[in-house]
Amino acid sequence: MTEAASNPQPPGHRRTPWPLIICALGVLLVVAVYALWPRPPTERRIHVELFRYGANPSVIRVNRGDRLILTFSTRDTGHSLFLQEYDIDVKVSPGAALVDVYSVLHPEEPPERKREVVVTAGHSGLMGLVSSKARFHCHVYCGPLHGFEQGDLIVSPNILFVLSLAILLCIPVIGISRVLAGGSGKPAAPSTDLFARFPWLKRILLRRTVQIGWMVFMTAGLYVIFLTGLIGTKMSGRNFAVMVVWIAWLFILTVFLVPLFGRAWCYVCPLPFLGELFQRRKPRPVTETTPALRPRGIGLRWPKFLSNAWPRTVFFLLMGTFSTLLASSPRTTAIVLVLILIAATIMGVIWEHRTFCRFVCPINGFIGLYSMAGRLAMRPAKTSICERCKKDTCLTGNSKGWPCPYALRMGNVERNNDCGLCCECLRTCAFDNVSLFWRPFATDRHFANLGEAYQAIVMLLLAVAYCITHQSPWPQARDWVDIIDRGYWHLFWTYVIVLWTSCLVAVPGLIAALTAIGRRTSGAKVGLKRLFLDNSAALVPLGLTLWIAFAIVPFMLHFTFVIATVSDPFGWNWNLFGTAAKPWIQLWPSAVPWIQSGSVLAGVALALRNGWRNWADTVDTPGAALRGFAPMGVAIVALGGALIQFFTN
Repeated sequence: MTEAASNPQPPGHRRTPWPLIICALGVLLVVAVYALWPRPPTERRIHVELFRYGANPSVIRVNRGDRLILTFSTRDTGHSLFLQEYDIDVKVSPGAALVDVYSVLHPEEPPERKREVVVTAGHSGLMGLVSSKARFHCHVYCGPLHGFEQGDLIVSPNILFVLSLAILLCIPVIGISRVLAGGSGKPAAPSTDLFARFPWLKRILLRRTVQIGWMVFMTAGLYVIFLTGLIGTKMSGRNFAVMVVWIAWLFILTVFLVPLFGRAWCYVCPLPFLGELFQRRKPRPVTETTPALRPRGIGLRWPKFLSNAWPRTVFFLLMGTFSTLLASSPRTTAIVLVLILIAATIMGVIWEHRTFCRFVCPINGFIGLYSMAGRLAMRPAKTSICERCKKDTCLTGNSKGWPCPYALRMGNVERNNDCGLCCECLRTCAFDNVSLFWRPFATDRHFANLGEAYQAIVMLLLAVAYCITHQSPWPQARDWVDIIDRGYWHLFWTYVIVLWTSCLVAVPGLIAALTAIGRRTSGAKVGLKRLFLDNSAALVPLGLTLWIAFAIVPFMLHFTFVIATVSDPFGWNWNLFGTAAKPWIQLWPSAVPWIQSGSVLAGVALALRNGWRNWADTVDTPGAALRGFAPMGVAIVALGGALIQFFTN
């Protein structure tokens, strides 16, 4: 079965959504009581000690209306407490009794010299109700991990935290009630054939020069990134390579490209470009015996035991382990990108087609997995035509185009995981039966093998690790990964052991145990492996939304620096476009926790939906599917609660 059938209803009847109404009223009641609970304001004296790379206290908890009298000192070098929501940037010098207080919004104004800084916690009006968490940063360069120095000011009542937890608890309640009522929600909206609606789009994608033009442009950009990373300033916040790759590109890829356009990045990616230039530099002639374009090169086949998701997953995990080093060292970023480009080119010469992209590329480890949730998909216009086709020119190529670089037959493509949207099949299909579809979000929900399941687990846990080490207020988390400045290798190797053990042993083992419990309680007849794959596949939408919650922070925080480095890419005091001296202003910082919490809630809801549907495909009744998925569902809700606590409180 694919979906639970709805109970028959009289014509024109529409079921009243009582569970949704009751949950909404309950949420409003809980939030109202919490918000109106009396908390008389008081006066608080708080001393803040700043150091590399954090503050003591790192989390300051107060009530709205409290009068905060802040004093400051520094443990090592100069620091600042930059708090945009309160329009203060407090510069602290070693051994100085007085601090310089600048205006964030008007940095050109002279500072005030003070012994104490007095602020009132919270804001008045509606802004005060919706803004409970403010993050302070350091705006004085103090070392390679300067960009990760931060702390939190939490103001009670924290409406967002309570509201998010209440909604989180309502999500499974509403879902279970709908299943028990005889349905699983509205049926999925049909996919839209974009070529039928926009014929000009097909004409553009058929032109090979369009794709080559994009790849040339991206290759030129990659060359600039290499140069700026290798010979530009070592300050990551002022280096074009770090700002473009780890701030702008990561944000665009994670928040827009993958969720909306799936594998669209692969269409323009510069990494396989040089290898394909070698393969396609002079096509072998098309004859009656070889009626297709044939690439040059050695053309070895990739080993069968490595023809899976494991190589790219391990490669991504390896890079993710050293993510702090990459993000804080422009030279390391450039060297790693150069090595990846060299590997892609050499593999293009030795192995057939896009072997690097299919099996090794760490970016594909991310894009290939989360494109399952992407809305853009290339599929047969009519599956019946592919079923009758004997030519398979999409796979083998013809005089109009190359063999599929991903070794796919279009009639067999049912998921986004493997198709790189290179559009060769669009050019070679003998029956013009390839189209581009716009489909509902998070449509693909099945894995083919254990490698893909581990890929989902690794990606999710790396997102959690990134949030803790890069975005938490805890300075101890920075110590775990600080091998570039203070060389805490003993802490780093402990972190590596914990991370890799969690990714490859502990969490997969936990999911296997939860799956075994669900299999027993549901009476499922299918094997444990299939159910393990289905439970792991439920993590895809949650993993993607968690990456979105992570990626928006550096972009909204450092957008000003991205603009500045475009004018001064090397940090050599250039000002090409007049933006190099633009003062640091964050993009709507008070909205960040709301966006992060909303992302987590959406991910939990989609994970629960997809997980239940996967079980409904394999057991006899909706109730059995609920019992089978319940252990994994509880774990997903618990993880969602922990993430909401982290992002909002």
